[in-house]
Amino acid sequence: MSQFKAINGWTKVAILKVIQLTFTKKSTHSGTNECMYRSDTGSKCAVGMFIPDETYRSEMDVNGAYASGTDVESLLEAFPQLSQFMPLELEALKLIQAKHDGKVAQYGIAESRSDAQVKTDLIQWVEANVSE
Repeated sequence: MSQFKAINGWTKVAILKVIQLTFTKKSTHSGTNECMYRSDTGSKCAVGMFIPDETYRSEMDVNGAYASGTDVESLLEAFPQLSQFMPLELEALKLIQAKHDGKVAQYGIAESRSDAQVKTDLIQWVEANVSE
């Protein structure tokens, strides 16, 4: 059963299309496994895919650049203009980002998965949790 509705003019189909066309690999800092909204190679995370190129700023990925780190809630507090581009409400964004990061809920640790598996997981999450 779907829990979330698309917002800001987005549809489930449009969200899936962005994931299918945009997600190529996990977005990490060069040489580390630290996630970021957009890497120096242009790959984007689950939330970063919805930040328009002309709106993205590298400060969005600087840990400690704003109050409580680089989680999506802090990002939207520090850059409120981004809310208009997001396809889902905050709770859903937190969940899809956790799915992207491979967080095992009860332990808060990340699973090791291939980029193809991450993409599949994101698509399956949207299919199961976002209504038409």
